[in-house]
Parts: sequence; structure tokens; C-alpha cells
Amino acid sequence: MDDKNEQLQQEAERLALTVKATEEEGSEAPAKSLGGSKILRGLAKGIFCLALSLLMIHVIKPMYYQYIDASAAQEMTDGQKQEAMGLPLKMTKPPKGKKSTWSREELRWMAFMDIKLDELKACVNERNETGAQEYNKMARDYNERCGEYYYKESDLKAVRLEVEKYRDQIKQKTREEVQAKGWDKPAKK
Repeated sequence: MDDKNEQLQQEAERLALTVKATEEEGSEAPAKSLGGSKILRGLAKGIFCLALSLLMIHVIKPMYYQYIDASAAQEMTDGQKQEAMGLPLKMTKPPKGKKSTWSREELRWMAFMDIKLDELKACVNERNETGAQEYNKMARDYNERCGEYYYKESDLKAVRLEVEKYRDQIKQKTREEVQAKGWDKPAKK
């Protein structure tokens, strides 16, 4: 039995030395790669922050503005609804000839009128004096208001995308207006 105890003690000592040697090797290896690991973690954190920033700028912020603009469209007056041809676009005519920074509502009016004036020009019969005069009056008003202004680039992009969704409806309503007023036919003599 003493022999067996001695053998077991020797085996335990040998295993203890093996475990100790493995722990020492294991503790040295991470110490060497710890610097690389820190660099990778730092790089991963930087990429994560960049991705989060881009997400905020290009996804969350436009969704927020779209939500704000949609709720603003619900609060439109009857005059504003008529000006917008019944579309859910809250617009405000900007002041004439004043150099100022425009709001989204004023930029929306400009983008809306760009589409409407292009369609009016195509639909109004040039031999219809009343239609031509009305077109010229609207174009003059547009030019006086939209000659000089300041805006945020992000606002203009958002507004153009927003109004572009309604391009076909704006054009259709403009054609209907021209036909209802008889501007698409030559003037009667």
C-alpha cells in the first residue's frame, strides 16, 4: 500500500507540474497578444461609433423629420390645403425679394411650384391670352420669391424627395386646373 501511495503522490506531483507549466504557457501567450487584442477592440469600437453616426444621420434623422412634417400637414388651414391642391404638403409662400434662410415649408412651396410651373408651361395654349398671362403672373411671382434665399442642404434634399412622391398628382391636378379654366384651348375671338 505504501508503494501505491507513493505512486499516487508521484503521479499527483507530475500532474501538478504539468498543470503549472500549462498555466505559465497560457498566461504568457495572452500577454503577448494582449496588445493586438486592444488594438482590435479599439478599432471595432471606432467602426461601431461610425456606423451608429451614419445610421443617425441617414436613417433616423430623415424618419424623424418625415414624422414631424406629416403631423404638420394635418394642421393645415383650408387656404393652405387649397394652395397645395389637396395634397398632404404643408407649404408657406416665402417673402418676396428677402434674403433669408428658408424653412422646410417654404422650400416645399418652391419645389411644388417648380413642378406646377413646368406642367403649366406645357399645358397652357400660347394662343390663349388669359392662360398665358396667368402663367406669366405665377412665374413672375415665383421668380420674385425664389431669386435669393438660403437653405440647409439636408432640408432641400429631404423636401425634394418628399414633393417628388407627389409629382404625378401635382401634374394631373395642374392639367385639370388648366382644362377647367379653359387655358388649354385657343382664345375665342
